[in-house]
Amino acid sequence: MYVFQCFFGLVSSYSHPTIPPHPLSQLGCRGEHIGGGKYRLPGTGDITNVHITDYFIEGPVPVAELCPLVTLTEIDLDGGNLIGSIPTGFADCFPRLIEIDLSYNQLTGTIPGAAIAEVKTLQEFKVDYNQLTGIIPPELMSLPEIHWLRFSANPLQGTLPSALTQTARMLSQLEFHSAGIEGDLKVLANHRLTSFEARENPKLCGLVPVGVRYASGFNYYGTQLGVPCSVVA
Repeated sequence: MYVFQCFFGLVSSYSHPTIPPHPLSQLGCRGEHIGGGKYRLPGTGDITNVHITDYFIEGPVPVAELCPLVTLTEIDLDGGNLIGSIPTGFADCFPRLIEIDLSYNQLTGTIPGAAIAEVKTLQEFKVDYNQLTGIIPPELMSLPEIHWLRFSANPLQGTLPSALTQTARMLSQLEFHSAGIEGDLKVLANHRLTSFEARENPKLCGLVPVGVRYASGFNYYGTQLGVPCSVVA
């Protein structure tokens, strides 16, 4: 059993030591306080959401420990002290998963694109503000419903994958500021993004597609967007 101790004193896990078994619909450390030191665990049915945000939980990403919760659709563990690499077992454990949020941790290694791409239901993948290396995996662009990708503030390298062209229909939010990405934005020529962040990528260059320029968050600071890539050192 993987148990999380939250700063307000509530121990939250899929088997609570003091609260009788209950058919939960959501699991998180931020349930409504109902007095007497108790917190509401709302809903009925299967557990679908694990949101444990900004509580500085430590250790590796607990995929194996959460694996019995096969009905999960959201895993949100941002704002912790998680270390190690991103696990590869999400698809085997959570066939309905829609969101993976591992942002603001201390994860290292490369992004296991092929393994994450096996989560065919995935819509949101957020790994910004870690210490991940390597490239943005092209395999992620094959996800049929992906609409939110966040890679910002990781020491990545390389260009945007050409496979991004496959996501023009569904991708609405793309963030990779301060991530070491270089080259142009041609692969986004047919996108209509609602949110886009790419500042502080010094070797990002070339024309800015219309569907990017008017997205919320667009800022060319710290890039060479607008400058022909042929003259960028």
